[in-house]
Amino acid sequence: PPRRIARAGGVEAVLAAMRRHRAAAVVQEAACGALWRAMAECDANVVTAYTERGLDEVLRAMSAHVGFAGIQGAGCGALRLSASAFQTRVRQNVVKATEAAQTQQRAVETVIRAMRAHEDSPLVQETACMALMDWAADPSYRRAIGARGGVEAVLSALRLHEASVEIAEQACGALFNLAFVTENCEKIHNEGGVAVAGAAKRRHFLTSLDVIPRAEAMLVKVRAWERADAGDTSSS
Repeated sequence: PPRRIARAGGVEAVLAAMRRHRAAAVVQEAACGALWRAMAECDANVVTAYTERGLDEVLRAMSAHVGFAGIQGAGCGALRLSASAFQTRVRQNVVKATEAAQTQQRAVETVIRAMRAHEDSPLVQETACMALMDWAADPSYRRAIGARGGVEAVLSALRLHEASVEIAEQACGALFNLAFVTENCEKIHNEGGVAVAGAAKRRHFLTSLDVIPRAEAMLVKVRAWERADAGDTSSS
């Protein structure tokens, strides 16, 4: 159980194994998966992973083993929770702003790179969209995600995995959070996101309680941008 793992120093042991066997993909995949599960069910494990620089270790594993979908999928899951803990420390002024910006950039770039490298992997796409959805709930992440191709990557996941309700839920949530930024609304519009979201709503209206409200909330923001943009164009 996760709490027993915390008491026994399990997170520290997993990170030590990652450091000793950085070239071994099988070790890195198992370790990323173990961290993800341990952190998902126990806040103490999230804190330990943060203080032991687990975020850096997961980023290193994902960068060194880009071609391994298992590492990328589990890594996105672990990275999502590690980065969330990091942002909590930022808000508490424990972490300097310069370090925060650098780490944020690395995390976003790593997740979007994983999505591009493994477009056919449901695991990678779901965990990556989940990470982007969570991070984009924080205003400091929204422009960084959009500037690095996050909108396009999420829409691609929705198109390529249209039958997956799990991906649709996370992707629509990510697009809604990203749509708080004008530039991201423009990208959603230009990339055909309105039609993609509409298709997701029709496909999953019986199988999910989350897809429709998330997609609708995003569409409200994009349509408001479209009206504003049309007004600017006509006045000029």
